[in-house]
Amino acid sequence: MVAKSQSPGSEDHADQRDLLFSPFVDGSLVQQTQRRLTEAIVAGLLQVGERLPPETELAELLGIAPMTLRTALGALRRAGYLETRRGRTGGTFIARMSSPPARYESESDTSAELNAEYVQDLFDYRRAIAAHAAALAAERAGNEQVVALEQLVMAVESCTSYAECVRLDAQLHINTAAASGSKRLWKEQAVLEMESNFATLAIAEPAQEQEVIRLIVADQREIVRAIRAREPQHARAAVASHLDRGCVALLAMIGRVRNRPTVG
Repeated sequence: MVAKSQSPGSEDHADQRDLLFSPFVDGSLVQQTQRRLTEAIVAGLLQVGERLPPETELAELLGIAPMTLRTALGALRRAGYLETRRGRTGGTFIARMSSPPARYESESDTSAELNAEYVQDLFDYRRAIAAHAAALAAERAGNEQVVALEQLVMAVESCTSYAECVRLDAQLHINTAAASGSKRLWKEQAVLEMESNFATLAIAEPAQEQEVIRLIVADQREIVRAIRAREPQHARAAVASHLDRGCVALLAMIGRVRNRPTVG
């Protein structure tokens, strides 16, 4: 069984959902809805098989019209992120991703955003938060929290899906931040994982997927080993190295996509 994201407590779990189910500020509401739900799915904040709130309730939580929500959910169903089940226990559920899902209708906006400057800035910030959180986790994590991290590593070792591996990697960083004991770090890490994993899946290259999985597994083992050994500096360095390699790989993928000849 895949371990779910751990929060410092039930009150913090509510805060985590507040990050997801809160009104938007500006911009295209359909695109923002698609983006927020997609990021939450690929980061593991919404679990495979989990049912979304009823449409009227979810629209109210997001501060949007029900028709706007239905348009966004329809796009996410067609892209493979969601599935609809009929009957008394039916509703809209998070679909299992056996591979990176198709882009949704606003993919041109997504592609334009994924440039080298954006990715480098995102990973610089993610590195600062995640590395410090890991160092604190090595000092403060309880045994149960460390065991949960070790279970995540075992889950990655047994998974064959690139999308699922990326999702579990996000969960490890979120759980590590939770184990740091800092509520602010944990909430910031959750937001960053939603954003960075969306970018990672959006630009994925099938030829590179197995190599990325191999690196994620090796890096996660090292990170959790340092936390278990109560070695803060080792944990900090392991996370920094992990994210540096991830940034380099993603920048290389973006470069190859940009250099592909156009067809037609």
